Amino acid sequence: MRRRGARGRLIVPRIAGDAPDGDIDRVFKLLRVDRVAQPVGLVDAAQKRATVARRKRIERHRRHVQHAFVAQAYLAGIRAQLPFQFLSDKKLAFVNKIFKIIIAYFKRHLGTIPRSRRRVNRLGIGAAALLGAVLFSACTSLPIDKNILGKSAAAPSVDKARPRWRPLAGGVEGGFMRIASPPLAVWALRVDLANPAVEIVTNKSGPLPGVLAAVKVSSFLQEYDCVAALNGGPFEPVSTREGEARSAVGVFIRGGVLLSPPVSRYGALVFYRRRAAVLSQAELAAVPAGVEAAVGGFDVILRDGEISARPEKKARHPRSAAGVSADGTTLFLVAIDGRRPGSIGATEAETARLLRALGAQNAVNLDGGGSTAMAVRVGGRAVLVNRPAHRLLWPAERAVAVCIGVRAPSLPAPAH
Repeated sequence: MRRRGARGRLIVPRIAGDAPDGDIDRVFKLLRVDRVAQPVGLVDAAQKRATVARRKRIERHRRHVQHAFVAQAYLAGIRAQLPFQFLSDKKLAFVNKIFKIIIAYFKRHLGTIPRSRRRVNRLGIGAAALLGAVLFSACTSLPIDKNILGKSAAAPSVDKARPRWRPLAGGVEGGFMRIASPPLAVWALRVDLANPAVEIVTNKSGPLPGVLAAVKVSSFLQEYDCVAALNGGPFEPVSTREGEARSAVGVFIRGGVLLSPPVSRYGALVFYRRRAAVLSQAELAAVPAGVEAAVGGFDVILRDGEISARPEKKARHPRSAAGVSADGTTLFLVAIDGRRPGSIGATEAETARLLRALGAQNAVNLDGGGSTAMAVRVGGRAVLVNRPAHRLLWPAERAVAVCIGVRAPSLPAPAH
């Protein structure tokens, strides 16, 4: 017979004949022991050790597979962000071989490392792989001193910024500057809006008001056949994946149609026919007559030649900004690198002073930080001229909501 204890638990009888064979078989099956002549429910020490060893082997195998998968995914993520477009086929094959060796090391050794040393070894291997990726990225990135916008111009401060303008297309010029104090790397575009051949281009409207398909500035330049492009206003959410839905934060007007509502406390870059202006978004609740396009930003940092950036905003970040001359016929677009030793990022006031030195009378701060990206067309392909800060240790261009592109005729070929 079967009895129940004080708490109602089933007590297995010690004599097999006191219970049906089915119950005894189930007990032995649960205990994973052979049906031998010994008290029911007892497992000898050897069987316990075998069970514990088997569980350890399963757990070690599980961790082995898990760590190998994480390592492979991690290294693949690093590899996806490296600038391989500057490598030859031979060098690319060598890099692929190196990554395969690292992943094989993870798969072969990580699961057999004793638990006391596993964490240290994992951190060491990960640190070595990351350091190698950083060094490789630094060696293969496009050198700033040999920037495609021409020879860099040095300036002691942002107030004395004077780039060596280089023609990129009819009515479009570009320049690169190094500022000594604070240390900044600055890329600038000067666009002649009075030139009838010059056209300002923005993104197409999305499926819903205020929602656009995410696109990288370099991809935008290729898709819309521009000679240069800069990221526009703020948005959410943030990632590097193109094609995702992005909600524009602030006003966005294209073709005279309001596609995203304004945020009254912010400013905007507004385009008319052959001229531009910097206005408060509060003035764009209803689209004014003559407005063809508008891209919202953050604060207006320069108004009638006077610094309007708030003095309490002293944080340094990568910056994207736009300025307009007094008559509205010249557009200045700048990208300032940040979050790296050679360029620590600018404050809003320094950005305003820089644009004023270039010739702007009014300016607006656009979406900066990891979104700052400027691209130009070189030899029929899009090339980023700055180093985006979406990833701090290796280049990664962020997919943004709105871009500002410049379409212009190519320069005539030089006579030989």
